[in-house]
Amino acid sequence: MLEVGGGTGGTTLHVLPCLNAQQTEYVFTDVSNVFLSKAAKRFEAYPFVRYRVLDIGSDPDFRVFSPHGFDVVIAANVLHATSDLHSTLERVRKLIAPHGLLVLLEELALNALPT
Repeated sequence: MLEVGGGTGGTTLHVLPCLNAQQTEYVFTDVSNVFLSKAAKRFEAYPFVRYRVLDIGSDPDFRVFSPHGFDVVIAANVLHATSDLHSTLERVRKLIAPHGLLVLLEELALNALPT
């Protein structure tokens, strides 16, 4: 599993307890090493979690992230912050395994809807 833009770990906090530690590798990512070190401390009880820098607004480093190497990619309130959503989704697609899943959560501002 890959979490894109894990930030403060709000989503991670709810996901990790539901996973089987013997069957899961979870990669927590963010653009900032600051968030990665805070997450590593916060989730130290979960030894199956790895922490990596990833800016999904740019092409992933495929020396670090295997192309199509993740069965599940989680992106919660992060993709909207990139400059080109279409390109961002293409980069995410390159990380998801064939028949893999993207769990996407984005808050929609109701005042942004056309009337």
